[in-house]
Amino acid sequence: MTEEFLKMIKESTYDEIKQNKLHNKKVDRVNKLLAYKCLKEYFSLVGEEPTRLKYYETDFEEIVNKVFNRAVYQIKDTETNHIYVYRNTYKSGDYDDIVHGPSDVIVGRNDPSAEFRTYHDLEQGYEINVPIRKCEEFEKNNHILFVGISRYYEIRQEFIIDAVKESQETAVKKVLKRYTKKNNNN
Repeated sequence: MTEEFLKMIKESTYDEIKQNKLHNKKVDRVNKLLAYKCLKEYFSLVGEEPTRLKYYETDFEEIVNKVFNRAVYQIKDTETNHIYVYRNTYKSGDYDDIVHGPSDVIVGRNDPSAEFRTYHDLEQGYEINVPIRKCEEFEKNNHILFVGISRYYEIRQEFIIDAVKESQETAVKKVLKRYTKKNNNN
């Protein structure tokens, strides 16, 4: 992501936290007012229930994720740090699924019948299919994390929070240090 995009995420996060805290102060005041007997009597006489206001989230990490997820689609392919999570290796199936069309079959990473591998971009969240003949070059030119796709969102969250709290450069270093050691096992 660009530094401008990261700056926008930081500003939006702190702005949303500030707005949510102001809202929560109002909710506290409304709740105090609703505790008065005269207000309870008033609502009872008019046959209404008071509107209960909800508290808004103020947790830093939750807000960062919410703000980032709203804006993630603004990141262009050329603006990422080229960190991908390996998903699976596939070959085309010999049968068609009536609902979905041709079906792809998961095979072992080094299966000779494999046709393509899928990877998820850590910043953009999109999946990319790379033909087997181009995988070696793709993996050489990008950072590939072999951690299992089930950990994708956890790692992405760590990355984004580190980028907002510290810097993008620090976030890249941390995520690569934490998760690329597992690459050597494949």
